[in-house]
Amino acid sequence: MRLYLITIMCILSINTTYAEITKQDELYLKQKQRDLQEFKKDVQGFQYALPQSQQQKVDESMNDIKNNIQEQQPDKGDKLLYFVSFSIPDNGLIQIVKDAKSYGFTPVIRGLINNDYAATAKKVFELTKTDKDFGVAIDPFYYKQFNIKAVPAMVIQCKLGYDVIYGSLPIKEDLKNIAKNGQCKKDAELILSKG
Repeated sequence: MRLYLITIMCILSINTTYAEITKQDELYLKQKQRDLQEFKKDVQGFQYALPQSQQQKVDESMNDIKNNIQEQQPDKGDKLLYFVSFSIPDNGLIQIVKDAKSYGFTPVIRGLINNDYAATAKKVFELTKTDKDFGVAIDPFYYKQFNIKAVPAMVIQCKLGYDVIYGSLPIKEDLKNIAKNGQCKKDAELILSKG
């Protein structure tokens, strides 16, 4: 019985000490967060110009990094891209993907749902119950490459560059707009003729 009471007293004293340490740590962390916020306010908008020789080295390094990244990315040969998102309602998304594929476009999403493979796979599985041919590519690099800020967006690449059309017009209408006013007129006309 005496050993039992001693054990309980030790556990209680450990728990009390742990609670005190936790409270002290919490106060310390809150103070550090306030300090960080103050520091952010102090340096916000502050700009520092490097000496010309150092800026030139930084620019050269950045160019080397860009070149290395481009060399490491395989040329996927996707010249026709249609950017979509799982935030589009399911029925609309299924129809957009189906239309995009019918014209030879690769449907592309930026990334995983909540950065979760399981959630993304579950969503795709649900959509394939409605359309067995549903599928999208996951490629954040394309979003960066073409500076895509909103979806849906259609991209056609050609030798002269590329054209981007935003909005949810039917793909045929987007192609007609590019055939009229775009850099990739001939490519859009060819896609329409195959239509």
